[in-house]
Amino acid sequence: MAKTKPEQGVLLIEAVDLVLKHWKDTNALTEASHAKFDDLLHRYAKFAQAHNVPVFADQTEALAAKWIKAKGTSRHGVVSEPATATQNTRRSALRKFYRDAEELRIHGSGLVVRTRVGPRSPGLARPLTEEEARNVWLYAKDAGPRTRRPVMFALLLSGVHSSEAGIITTSDVDIANQRVWAHGDTTRMEARWVKIPDIYFSAIVERVEYLRAWMPPHRTFETFQLTQGTSQQPMGHAQNRAASACVEVFRRAGLGDDPRITPSSVSLYAGSRMLIDGERIEVIAHALGYRSIDSCVAALGYNWRTGEIG
Repeated sequence: MAKTKPEQGVLLIEAVDLVLKHWKDTNALTEASHAKFDDLLHRYAKFAQAHNVPVFADQTEALAAKWIKAKGTSRHGVVSEPATATQNTRRSALRKFYRDAEELRIHGSGLVVRTRVGPRSPGLARPLTEEEARNVWLYAKDAGPRTRRPVMFALLLSGVHSSEAGIITTSDVDIANQRVWAHGDTTRMEARWVKIPDIYFSAIVERVEYLRAWMPPHRTFETFQLTQGTSQQPMGHAQNRAASACVEVFRRAGLGDDPRITPSSVSLYAGSRMLIDGERIEVIAHALGYRSIDSCVAALGYNWRTGEIG
């Protein structure tokens, strides 16, 4: 920890370390969330230092807003504007940090971060085309059953949504009937059986067999999630696994620069494929778990008049 000069007061980096220690000692965050906020808040402290504002009491909402909206550099060296999700995560980290710093009575706290983050454009995602889906599967399946990438894409390409894929367990796989149980959610999606096409089902079977052979004594095979990591690294939030798996595959498949390609694009491919094959929209809505036909039509970008998709 940096040394505080008496005339300065508490440094921002010191306040960050104090709050992070408090979160760890009180189990205020999950392991993955703590690691994420640790990284973000230390980046924020470096940002403030670079702007000659190292003292905690001197922080301003304007500087916080500048950091929230600051451009970032990907691991491939590409500098770009931050995604809406990134801005929301940065803002959440700062809001919790300043709120808890005030509760800890760190001198100079009390800043309220009111920075507005624009909403994500509605209907941004579009379904993958047939060729895009082939390329995505080509890069996903080669990773093998030791990784979660093939099984993740096998689920998504079959019509399981990213919010569902991360919570499907080995017990949700019905090998005899070549299907998996998707759990839905309380607001948008209904629980249902999802039929897995032949081309993807082998990846699911191989993953189940790998996990059965790998499973250590302290783990329970029947409740182990198909996309859960087998290393000791934090596995992260279930939905975040789909996002992280997609980023690398999209890049390899040449889709990384298309803002309309998201994890939802992979799931929606199953619906667009069914539409092209002549399936009725109400059947597709049920297969994808949508509670209403209108929601399914909107997600697919289906034009009733022209029959075009996306």
